[in-house]
Amino acid sequence: MAIRINPKEASVIINSLEAGVVPNMGVQHLLVGRNREVEEVIKILDSVADGRSDIRFWVGDFGSGKSFMLATIEQISIQKDFVVSTLDLNPSRRFYANDRKAVALYTEIIDNIKTKT
Repeated sequence: MAIRINPKEASVIINSLEAGVVPNMGVQHLLVGRNREVEEVIKILDSVADGRSDIRFWVGDFGSGKSFMLATIEQISIQKDFVVSTLDLNPSRRFYANDRKAVALYTEIIDNIKTKT
């Protein structure tokens, strides 16, 4: 049976792939060979929903799919009614600093918050 993709998702996927970036919706249609990772993410999110805490780091070489998996985790989390925010840590955004770099980090977190609505 063929899976139907709604036109909005199809457009976002095609435009993103043409631009060489990860789509911000419909990423589940592109998941190939990542079943174990997705199952693990779902177990972690269910555990967090039950009140536990968790932290994971996704490490890999350039082109290994880190951004793709981050987008996948983000979309699964949103579907499960989590509030998510993603950001890149760099020297101008630190957890602790005396020159307003910590403020830049927290501003970035707030600016990137996403929810289901």
